Amino acid sequence: MVPLFSAEGLSSLVFIFIVMTTVLGAVIATHSERLIRAVTGLAICFIGVAGLYYYLSSPFVALMEMLIYVGAVCVTIVFAVMLADPKPASEVGKGSIFIGPLSFALGILLFWGLSALAGKTVWVLPTGRVNDGSLEEVGRSLLTNYSMAFELISVVLLVAIIGALGDSLIIYLIIAALLFGIGFYGLVHRRTLIGMLIAGELILAGASLNFMAFNRFLAPDPTVGQIFTLFIMGIAAAEAAIALSIIIAVYRNFRTIDVEDVAELKG
Repeated sequence: MVPLFSAEGLSSLVFIFIVMTTVLGAVIATHSERLIRAVTGLAICFIGVAGLYYYLSSPFVALMEMLIYVGAVCVTIVFAVMLADPKPASEVGKGSIFIGPLSFALGILLFWGLSALAGKTVWVLPTGRVNDGSLEEVGRSLLTNYSMAFELISVVLLVAIIGALGDSLIIYLIIAALLFGIGFYGLVHRRTLIGMLIAGELILAGASLNFMAFNRFLAPDPTVGQIFTLFIMGIAAAEAAIALSIIIAVYRNFRTIDVEDVAELKG
């Protein structure tokens, strides 16, 4: 047993705290009555995901998580909340009484299925690494093997602007499955477009964590998972900006962002 006050013990305690912060933020994001509190929960969840990236030996991706998700995506959603005036008091609990239990059951089912799949799969470890996955190697791969994809992400962003405990693959896959399940629950449970956008960001965060976990434990080239995670961050930032434009357009036409009140779509 690892002593509590040793370096390994304290590291495990910090890891548990980061996991609890991530899950708590996701629950707040999908179940808070007021959308501004939901955005705060989303930011807390993203901070926890950044900590998990650090434990996956990717401090650069952790920094990008803070800059892009917390500093850009969450701020963009806050602007959407401010501009759309969604009347948050009636956002949760509206609609059929079966929506809440059904979405919760589906979220639990997804979490259990993904966790069981992660636990029963025999993961084949790489025989060797082609590089050390350092920031220098990530930059070299971005400017050589993935330069075209990097430029495409930049174009998407431009269009959007204009318009053991901590060292186990299974642990990270279970956390990612939990984020995915909570996000799916929020996607079904939330009744406004902003709430659904927040839930979608949680699903993308789970996908990013999957990439980073496979990158840390299974990938022969440690730069691949980091680069794909950066791509997901770019897509998420573009998605938030485009969704903001759509939400504002819907509010101007219908004076609401509740999906049940938007009954027709026409030019």
